[in-house]
Amino acid sequence: MEKTKKNKSSMSLGERFLRLLTDEQTGAAIILAVVVLILALTADNFLSTRNLTNLLRYASFYVMVGVGVLVIFRSGAMDLSLGATMGMSGILAAMLAQRGMPLWLILIETLVVGALIGAFNGYLVGYWGFPAFIATLGSKQVVRGLITVITGGYPVNGLSEEFTFLGAGSFLGIPVPIYVALAMMGITAYVLNKTVFGRHVCATGGNTQAALVSGINTRRIQMLAYVYGGCCAAIAGTVLTARITSGQVNTGDGFELDAIAGAIIGGAAMDGSGGTVTGVLCGILVIYAVKNGMTLLAVNAYWQQVVQGAIIIIAIFLDIIRKKQRK
Repeated sequence: MEKTKKNKSSMSLGERFLRLLTDEQTGAAIILAVVVLILALTADNFLSTRNLTNLLRYASFYVMVGVGVLVIFRSGAMDLSLGATMGMSGILAAMLAQRGMPLWLILIETLVVGALIGAFNGYLVGYWGFPAFIATLGSKQVVRGLITVITGGYPVNGLSEEFTFLGAGSFLGIPVPIYVALAMMGITAYVLNKTVFGRHVCATGGNTQAALVSGINTRRIQMLAYVYGGCCAAIAGTVLTARITSGQVNTGDGFELDAIAGAIIGGAAMDGSGGTVTGVLCGILVIYAVKNGMTLLAVNAYWQQVVQGAIIIIAIFLDIIRKKQRK
């Protein structure tokens, strides 16, 4: 105890600040507050109601994917195919909406597609021992190719008004996608913290061998975590397609990287050792606030790509620091 106190008291101001930034409970909130303060002082209209509403609307799509990333992370895995899952679900939803199918049926069918893609990834990783990076990168390419085969590379237009309201509508002045993201956050928090499945997911990611000894079927749990992530991506792709009011071949392209980076900034660890839903929200808001601010400041598009890439690298750096601190 005395040694711990001594170590804490001997830390420099910079070390203490770094520890705060990398803390999974407070780090993302502090980073978000700093980013918002800087942009409020430098970017005109950043704090306007219209801009904040648009920021939250588009960030909500990343949050929908991000909570799926969190569950997969907590199982000790990762998924690079979530953006492609969004695209496949979005195209399917657009084709069904074009034919006038009811919204509830569209949601069910897209969830099935997301679950199947997730189950495929989970089977490869959990049961066959494929490296998650390779397996999901491969399935990403397969799904993207199938999207092009199905659509011929053309967009799907003429969607029903009932469907487009899901992405473009508002209720009480708040865009519907924000409600969807909040609902998914609540469901995910409940699943991880209040259900047997959630506890088994966290146990599997925290220490696979210990989970096996305690009788947990870690292969099955990891596959179900992928299914959950696939369903989250399917919902995100469906709502995003409704927002665009058209099924696009490239829907969801690159979403998984920002969602993964946001989750890591928010305290989620790729080795399954941490992460919360609120942390994911804060991490993704950091990323999208930076994107929004660069647009308002008229930053060159090429430099925006540089900054976005740097954010992903910083996210990995934070994850490495957290792992060292836990040791």
